[in-house]
Amino acid sequence: MSCCNNPPNRPPPELIDRLIDQVAWAKTCLLITADTPPKSPERDTELAKLRAAVVDPRQLVDEILAKVLAVPRDLLVELRVCELAIPKLEAGAVLRTPSTPRGTP
Repeated sequence: MSCCNNPPNRPPPELIDRLIDQVAWAKTCLLITADTPPKSPERDTELAKLRAAVVDPRQLVDEILAKVLAVPRDLLVELRVCELAIPKLEAGAVLRTPSTPRGTP
């Protein structure tokens, strides 16, 4: 393997793959939570899953950054979106609106 395949400021590909999986799960939880009715038991259940889903990737990002290694910006943004949505969803925000058929005002 050449030195260009994994520059010294990047974590191993396996670590990035793990982070991608964790962030994808958090994003999935966000979308499901956003699609539940505000102030409902379903919202509470899904919020708990979302809160739990952001813990591991945040810890992993913090560990990677503590070693002065690079984390793909897209992953950082997606994780932060999930984290910032939690208080909004707790407050009853509706982050998704039902789709209306085309041509309907």
